[in-house]
Amino acid sequence: MNKKKIAVIGGGPAGMVASIIASENPENEVYLFEKNDSLGKKLLITGSGRCNITNAESDVHKFIERYGKNGKFLFSSFSRFFNNDLLVFFENLGVRFVTERGGRVFPESNDANEVTDALIKKLKDNNVKINLNHELKDIKLVDDKFKLVFKNSEFLADKVIITCGGKSYPGTGSTGEIFKIIQKLEHKIVELKPSLVPLGLKEVFVKSLEGLSLKNVEAGILKNNKIIIKRFGEMLFTDKGVSGPIIFEISKYICRENPKDLTLSVDLKPALSLEQLNNRIRREMLDKNIIFKNLLRLLLPIRLADLFIDLLCIDEDKKIKHLSKEEINRLCNLLKHFELHITDLGNFYHSIVTSGGVDIKSINPKTMESKIIPNLYFAGEVIDIDGETGGYNLQAAFSTGFVAGRSTSDVANVRR
Repeated sequence: MNKKKIAVIGGGPAGMVASIIASENPENEVYLFEKNDSLGKKLLITGSGRCNITNAESDVHKFIERYGKNGKFLFSSFSRFFNNDLLVFFENLGVRFVTERGGRVFPESNDANEVTDALIKKLKDNNVKINLNHELKDIKLVDDKFKLVFKNSEFLADKVIITCGGKSYPGTGSTGEIFKIIQKLEHKIVELKPSLVPLGLKEVFVKSLEGLSLKNVEAGILKNNKIIIKRFGEMLFTDKGVSGPIIFEISKYICRENPKDLTLSVDLKPALSLEQLNNRIRREMLDKNIIFKNLLRLLLPIRLADLFIDLLCIDEDKKIKHLSKEEINRLCNLLKHFELHITDLGNFYHSIVTSGGVDIKSINPKTMESKIIPNLYFAGEVIDIDGETGGYNLQAAFSTGFVAGRSTSDVANVRR
């Protein structure tokens, strides 16, 4: 029997799953090519090395919302391989999981190596030919086949699945060079931008807040004095700006904006309306012994409280019973609208994922096959799909990898 040679380019999560699924067809001979000297380099650093493999959100519509405007492209993939399917897949490989706050799912071992090792073992069990240190230089169409050109070798494939990732964390091999090759194959590439990044801020005082974590706050982005996106949760001050879960999440929705047009507005007391906050502070005034500094330290972490004293230009030793109505209003407004000016939106060295990639209009969402070139497939971060933090990006990689791998064997692939 003449087997079909399936070449998978990129040994990340999408590439490994695509290879495993494609190799389940005895008519396929699967070759996995990876430019690094090991598989799953980026997978090993996800979730701070713990591997946030997916999210437990069971409503696929809510799950899809986490990817923004291009999320609907994933409906077909998720209908075939969603989060429960992924967990069963790995449990069959011997990996067990726990669900933490926000629906984040991690291996019980808290070790990304367990996930990667399980995938590599399955690849070997399925006789996938793993080729490390193979950086793709070009793809040429030869009759009805693909000639893959590497630095020191060439390979002729019947079908190709490209899963090379985007451009984030270039140290893991995702340099974006693959997009030049894809463009030569007449596919449109949506401009690459770093997504899920820390934000740089203009205010020099953020240095004094470095390392300060704020929980249960609401961060929003102002453009033309209107909130365009906001998230509730935890954020962190860095030496030059802000980071943390909600900052990463909102950065996804502004990665194509001009940072000079944007302001970060933090609501430090989101559980209270402006009126309720004002009333609370006035109640505190019943204690005639409280001074302004101590009031702020009741409301805020010490370093932030001390900063607010400077920003409000109110004597820290002033008894709160002597605060004027105007001073109380200024305090309440600052607590509800702590505004900071954004200078930059991070870079690929600090971004968790890449926004942009192969235009989804050129990919069949039911099969991950190119609409331009038959038998060419895409999966994972190389596609113009990016989600929020919390396991969404890995789920998209695994799901599209599954569909691409399965589609290499489907007789009735739908081409449009």
